[in-house]
Amino acid sequence: MISTTNLAAWHNIACLVLGLQPFGAHVSDEIYVGNPFNPRQEEAKQAGLGGECRAHKRLFTGNALRELFQYHSFKVEKLVGVSYYPFPVRMANLLSHFDPRHAVYLAMKARKV
Repeated sequence: MISTTNLAAWHNIACLVLGLQPFGAHVSDEIYVGNPFNPRQEEAKQAGLGGECRAHKRLFTGNALRELFQYHSFKVEKLVGVSYYPFPVRMANLLSHFDPRHAVYLAMKARKV
């Protein structure tokens, strides 16, 4: 089982359209830059980290995640989208079920073959 941030989530697409760094796709391990709307930036400052961040090394779309695991000899048994900003939980679950490609997170079950 693996879960990761979805690069193709609608909020990340909106950031790119506006010329902003997508949420979760950080260019530095030391500071959040490129998107003044990133809530993590303010959280890090309040925690006394001076903007320090915990950055993802890579972000995936569902197709890229599936293909990477298949390349490494895994059989992908299930790939689902989880959550959907900015909707309440019930609506987010419904939307991510019908449009997993643009959900906030990706969850995948894979088995080594």
